[in-house]
Amino acid sequence: MRPSKSLLKTLFTPPVSHILPHQGLLYSLGLSYASKDSPPFIHPQAQPKKAGFAGQNNKIGRWVDEMLSLRAGRGELEVGEGGWSEGNGEESKKWGAGEDFFTIVEGSGNTHLAVADGVGGWAPQYDPSLFSQSLLYHYTLSSRSSPSSSPLSHLTSAYQAVLSDPLVQAGSSTAVTISLSPTGSLSGLNLGDSGCTILRSSKTLYTTIPQTHAFNTPYQLSKFPPKPKLSSSERSSIIEQLRALKKGEMISPELEEKAQGLMPDPISTKPNEGDEFKLDLQPGDTVLIYTDGMSDNLPFEHLPLLEQVVERVLDQPVNAHLTPGERASEKARILADVLVGYARGGMMRTGLEEGWKTPFELEAKKYGKRFLGGKVDE
Repeated sequence: MRPSKSLLKTLFTPPVSHILPHQGLLYSLGLSYASKDSPPFIHPQAQPKKAGFAGQNNKIGRWVDEMLSLRAGRGELEVGEGGWSEGNGEESKKWGAGEDFFTIVEGSGNTHLAVADGVGGWAPQYDPSLFSQSLLYHYTLSSRSSPSSSPLSHLTSAYQAVLSDPLVQAGSSTAVTISLSPTGSLSGLNLGDSGCTILRSSKTLYTTIPQTHAFNTPYQLSKFPPKPKLSSSERSSIIEQLRALKKGEMISPELEEKAQGLMPDPISTKPNEGDEFKLDLQPGDTVLIYTDGMSDNLPFEHLPLLEQVVERVLDQPVNAHLTPGERASEKARILADVLVGYARGGMMRTGLEEGWKTPFELEAKKYGKRFLGGKVDE
C-alpha cells in the first residue's frame, strides 16, 4: 500500500493495525500516539523523558511495556503495506505516549478500548503518567475478569484500585472508555475532555461533549496526597504565622506544607459523573477515541474529510489487490496515524495562518482569553 506523496506532504503523520475477530462483526484497529516530549518538539538526538511505569519490574510496568510493544505509529506517515516498519515501531516505543495512556483488551466476549489523559499540573512534584497508566492497568484487569460489564463498572473498579495503589501518590486524569460487542453494540463513557467520535459514510454520527468546570479545566478522576493532621493548637499557630506575613512576603515551603492541613477537602469527580452513551454500529462505521491533544488541535469538521482522503488513497489502482479485510485494516491503521499527524501539525500553528483556527484557540476566545495557534500535548 503506497499513499501518494501529496498525502504524506499534506498531512504530516504514522499508526499500527490489529484485527479483532468476532462472530458477527470484524473490528480493525489503528493505533497511533506521540508524546509532547518527542520530535519535532524536542531535538531528535535528545534522550527520551523517563516517566511512568515503563521498564519497571512490577505488574504495572510489565503491562505498560506490553502495551508499548504493540505496533503503533506516531504521526509520521512512514508507510509500507501491512504495517509500519520495525524502525518506526522502535521510535513509538522509544518516545512513548507521554502523560496519556491507552489499553486494548481483547477476549472471547466484548472488546474494551480506553484512553486516559494524565493531568500535567501535578508535575514536577508528581509524575502525571503514573495515574493514567495505573488507572488503565486496573481497568484492564476489571474488563478481563468481567468482559460483559459496563465501562462505568470497570472505570469505578479501576479508580478505587488507584486510590489504594501505593505506587501512585497523587494525580488525575480524564478517561474515555468503550466496549464493543460481537454484534456491534457499543457502550461507552466519557469523563472530561477526551472524547469519542463515530463516523458513518464519512459523516459524523455521534461525538461526545467535553465536560469542563471552566476553560482548560476538565472533569477528572483524582487522587490527592494526604493532608497533615493538625491539632487545634497547631491550627492556631499556623493561622497566626500566616497573619504575621508582611505584604508581598513569600511563604516558606515548610509553612506552606503545614497550611495544607487548613484547606478543605478537594472536590474530585466520580466515575458516575461521566456521560454514558450507547450506539448500534454498522459495517463500515469508524469509531475514534482520543485525548485532547487531538481534539484541541484538529477541528471536528475535518474528521470526515480526512477519512475521505484515506479512502481515496485506498481506491488507487495500486491497492486493488487488497481484500475487504485487508483494506479495512489498512484504513484503520492509516487513519489513526493521519489524525495524530494532522493534530501534531495543528500544534505547530501560530494562529496567524490563513484558514482554520485550532479548537483550543476558539475555545479560549469564548472565555475572553487570547491564545493563538496550537497547544502542544500528547
